[in-house]
Amino acid sequence: MFFPLPSIRAAVNVNSAHVPISCSIVFTHSNDNDVKSRKLTMVRTCKFPGCDHKNVPGSPFRFHRFSVSDMAMRQLWLVAIGYSAGAKISSIKDFRVCSAHFSEDDYIPNQGGKSKKRNLKSSAVPVPWVSSIY
Repeated sequence: MFFPLPSIRAAVNVNSAHVPISCSIVFTHSNDNDVKSRKLTMVRTCKFPGCDHKNVPGSPFRFHRFSVSDMAMRQLWLVAIGYSAGAKISSIKDFRVCSAHFSEDDYIPNQGGKSKKRNLKSSAVPVPWVSSIY
């Protein structure tokens, strides 16, 4: 859908002579689906030192967020990845650690449900290179 505005007329001073110019400004409107399809998404990488796993479609890894509510666990995770235990939540809200740094014992066993999503236990802390999936 186009929304044309009236033409804009102006004069430009070129070598001491006024040269008239005109132009039209046209605004376009796109629906939400078009805008969403053009949005760029940030690719998150694992924050564990030396790990370059990326959270992209088809990756065999899950990416886990730092705890916001449990300050003690958040501090353990920060220390595990080499950050200061006192880092502000706002600076780590986008941090992720991939599943390569957790063992099978760190996950809550699936109770036979349809969901394939594996959740970490509240006591899980990342360690260097546990997973054999690369």
